[in-house]
Amino acid sequence: MLCWGNASFGQLGLGGIDEEIVLEPRKSDFFLNKRVRDVGCGLRHTVFVLDDGTVYTCGCNDLGQLGHEKARKRPGKFRSNELWGVLIVVHVFFFIMLPR
Repeated sequence: MLCWGNASFGQLGLGGIDEEIVLEPRKSDFFLNKRVRDVGCGLRHTVFVLDDGTVYTCGCNDLGQLGHEKARKRPGKFRSNELWGVLIVVHVFFFIMLPR
């Protein structure tokens, strides 16, 4: 998976990088052995849904929107046994590409 754009809140899920803006596509090592089915991009956070239904989130967590205790620059597992639906939102501040 390739990510680039605004990373100021860790919403790209690239880990502890220093850049707030990633200008060129960068590979996300976190998902190397995982198959990502869907991605939901918000202004300051991102949701990843894997083929097995597992949900990971990263980015700003000021209001608990990540579904785990704290802000994450690397994706953290969403802690819920039930996920009623995921809304996919495309935002112009960053991009994520999934291989087919």
